Amino acid sequence: MIAKAFTPKQQSVLAVMGDQHLTSKEILDKVEGINLLLELYPALEALRNYGAIHSYNQGEYKYHCAA
Repeated sequence: MIAKAFTPKQQSVLAVMGDQHLTSKEILDKVEGINLLLELYPALEALRNYGAIHSYNQGEYKYHCAA
């Protein structure tokens, strides 16, 4: 996994996640440059495809964490 391959939005998502397990809403509240969930979801999907993050469901919430 090469960090240079990530877009600025993807890098921002990774930066706010750190080692925390966050919901999409929590990520959206912290990340700069992404204002809508519709902008966040493609970034999360691409990061999942790269293997940079893992997502899981707990109760009614979906959490994301850096790999």
